[in-house]
Amino acid sequence: MKAKKTIIIFIAILIIALSIAGWYLYSNTGSRRIKHIVLISMDTTRADALSCYGNKNNTTPNIDVLAAEGILFENAIAPAPLTLPSHASMLTGTTPLYHGIHDNMLYRLDKSHVTVAEILKNKGFSTGAFIGSFVLDSQFGLDQGFDHYDDDIEEAQSPIGINERRGGEISRLATEWIDDHYKENMFLFLHFYDPHMDYNPPEPFDSMFTNEMSPGFKPYGLYMGEVAYIDHCIGQVIDKLKSLGIYDSTLIVVTADHGEMLGEHKERSHGYFVYRSAVRVPLIFKLPGRSRPVRIKNTVGLVDIVPAIGSLLDIELSSNVQGKDISPYLLRNDPVDLQRHIFCESLTPAKYKCNTLLALRSDRYKYIQTTRPELYDLIEDPQESNNLIEGDPNLIAQSAESKRARLLQGRLQQVIEQTAKKGSNNKTEFDQETIARLESLGYVSGGLKEDFSFNQSMNDPKDSIVYHTLVAPTNPLFMNKEFERIREISEQMISLRPDLYYGYSNLGRLALEEKEYAKAVEYFKKSLACDPNLYVSHGALAVALFGQKQFDQSLFHVQEALRLNSRYPKGFLNTLAKHVWLRATSKDDELYDPHQALTLAQQVMELAPEKSKKKAALLRALAAAQAANGIFTEAIENGRLAVRLAMSHGQKQLARDIQKDMKLYKNQRPLRE
Repeated sequence: MKAKKTIIIFIAILIIALSIAGWYLYSNTGSRRIKHIVLISMDTTRADALSCYGNKNNTTPNIDVLAAEGILFENAIAPAPLTLPSHASMLTGTTPLYHGIHDNMLYRLDKSHVTVAEILKNKGFSTGAFIGSFVLDSQFGLDQGFDHYDDDIEEAQSPIGINERRGGEISRLATEWIDDHYKENMFLFLHFYDPHMDYNPPEPFDSMFTNEMSPGFKPYGLYMGEVAYIDHCIGQVIDKLKSLGIYDSTLIVVTADHGEMLGEHKERSHGYFVYRSAVRVPLIFKLPGRSRPVRIKNTVGLVDIVPAIGSLLDIELSSNVQGKDISPYLLRNDPVDLQRHIFCESLTPAKYKCNTLLALRSDRYKYIQTTRPELYDLIEDPQESNNLIEGDPNLIAQSAESKRARLLQGRLQQVIEQTAKKGSNNKTEFDQETIARLESLGYVSGGLKEDFSFNQSMNDPKDSIVYHTLVAPTNPLFMNKEFERIREISEQMISLRPDLYYGYSNLGRLALEEKEYAKAVEYFKKSLACDPNLYVSHGALAVALFGQKQFDQSLFHVQEALRLNSRYPKGFLNTLAKHVWLRATSKDDELYDPHQALTLAQQVMELAPEKSKKKAALLRALAAAQAANGIFTEAIENGRLAVRLAMSHGQKQLARDIQKDMKLYKNQRPLRE
């Protein structure tokens, strides 16, 4: 009897022990079923801006809680210091070498690439995204796989313009979407743009921090205020998950697309260098059922997010994915080192006729391939201030550092050869409004040479950083009409690099603003001497030449502009329409040419955007050309349509002018009479 009782007690203890062990494994391996996934991207947020990454300010209390319950990667690397390429990698698990997006300008993700939203949608997840900036507008291709992709920034009630919106708007819309979908399996992607320049956090975050941590960079406190504000907005999303009882069934991933230099290495913001502050980003996974903090020192990349999600959900991914499965780091307390070498790039210096920056980062070292290559020991020199191969540009010395650099250079070359997608071309053309909206955010347009050949004959990017810091703010300055500041900066540009077009183009734009057409012609010709394929300069030169009454040359340059980029027609079409009007109505026999007027008018209408406030004026020019050729019935019909469009856009004077034109057409008389 006693023995039987002992056996019963033993079995009971065993059951309890197994239950405890099962609960421990259940709550610490992240093995609970993941029903919901929230991927949060904090734009322009360097890792050390977060208090859980060592910032001495209490910048991120809400994210700190996630870190205290999850897995924090101390060395997560972005593939590029730019928003569009980095998010393309974040959402596809491929590097820019493969997905082919290397800049925020003139690129679109091709539909052949598969996003994590597409993968999860095929597995029955509802997919939603809320975007904080025009730079991730759906026209750039990242909306693939999302049932709802909210990029309607122009209509947002935002005090900071039509190209970005506050984090509070993102969190409000996101929590509403969660309310509608939390009973389903759901994937939610949130993009908070606030930490991007210019820093303008709302109260009380605008005065929460000082510049003491970075006395050489005055906006430091405002930047930290933006980060703290985003943390507050993320806290609202977390509170919603908790209030609905789904926090414990949600996989939460918090990261950033790239960092911010804050004046280090002479770069104020980002997009140029690939140093630590620009490409080291936060990466935190909060798994369902796991509440023990883990910090991983090993190097990982943004490209690893998609494979991690796939592994956690037991989804087999395409072999094209370059990211690695880092779920062992998430599910074990003693993960095996994956021995990573993470690729990152910046092709921005190529806009200034410099070499590109191609980098490879291991746990300890970073190698940067450019004109004067760089090697840094990240443990001894985390700020990357001591180039171990300085003065050894050809890697010919027999030092240990040069040998290590050669090994990393060889591995980098191998990565490029194995990864670069042959024949991949994601470059595209965008209209004038799209380019202008991107430029208003501080992004630099210009020719981008995709060079991965290790060509060391070009200028070193380190020698042109001052020039870049002059170029980056000029478009926002134009928006604010700070013309004297633009003139000063442009003259500095020309003094530094007379072989580059940016300074000449800026001065040409100023001359057009002041209607000094002769000066504008001079500057835009100099701009085109630097780069004859600048369609914007061709179009602007056409305007200036028209103002100088050099009509034949003006027509030549507007046609060149349209030949180089037919999708950038807005300003060019206005000039072309002026040529139509001139040749259809001029009393000068040398200029009057009805046949050419009609040919040009037809070209105008073929290129004109379907929805444009200029459409009425363009139709008026077409009607004038038709009347000049005796086609009065069609002239009257287009005139009536032009009147309706003008009235719908509130262009009452234009509508009255067109009605006057039509009186002549009805009497079978062209406008020349």
